Amino acid sequence: MAGTANAARLVGVSFSDGLVYDVDAQTGAATNPRAFSESATTLTLYAGVEFDAGGSLLLATHESNPSFPSQLFSASYGISDVQSLGAFGAQVGEGDLALDPLSGDLFAIGLTELTIPLTLLRIDLADVGAGATVVGEIGPGDISALAFDAAGTLYAIDTDTDTLLVIDPTDASTLPIVDLSQPLGALAGMDFDPATGTLYVADGGVGGNDALFTLEPATGVLTLVGPLGLADGLSGLAVPEPGAAALGVAVFTALAGVAVRRR
Repeated sequence: MAGTANAARLVGVSFSDGLVYDVDAQTGAATNPRAFSESATTLTLYAGVEFDAGGSLLLATHESNPSFPSQLFSASYGISDVQSLGAFGAQVGEGDLALDPLSGDLFAIGLTELTIPLTLLRIDLADVGAGATVVGEIGPGDISALAFDAAGTLYAIDTDTDTLLVIDPTDASTLPIVDLSQPLGALAGMDFDPATGTLYVADGGVGGNDALFTLEPATGVLTLVGPLGLADGLSGLAVPEPGAAALGVAVFTALAGVAVRRR
């Protein structure tokens, strides 16, 4: 039976099709697919999605060639006004992105020559071009979701062992805290709703449920919200601050009005 969730406005990103989606927090349905493009070149592989403090979407590319480091881009909620914030001298996987509410820094899961060991990367949003700092190596596993809670605790999901972890953002040491109540796919994204503290998780990839869940960090219980309606699910998930969500609604309403007037 599907669980009940709050009406937060969620945004997800698919590693398989390179599209950004709105995700209904009450049904799980992923809708409104849109391409994230810059200079008319569509970016087809995303490492994850996050909102910055001003309400802009942040997306990092996953590069398949170690000679070309990942880049960070920002855009409005509707994927306009796309700007490159620069390459940050590291490779990132599909491990999602997380913004530290205390420092304002962005964190990502890094790759070493496109493989393990995984690393925890810290990116200064005020100076992306200065390069990412490798905080430290993360142990074996597949870290495929990242999220900070309001107190600055960094959570992650190891989809190899279906375990919720806490990662120390100062040295990348990990503490397994609880097993998940059911297995997830190889890809996953998660984020806390800042208004309610609800932790949302979406999964995909090999063995995926291709669904949206809520997760209780203390117990590891995943409660199904509903299917995403996507064959390969999602690899990143983000919840904007309440003010940013309201702005997104206003933008879409205004664009809809323009479309109606043009008919």
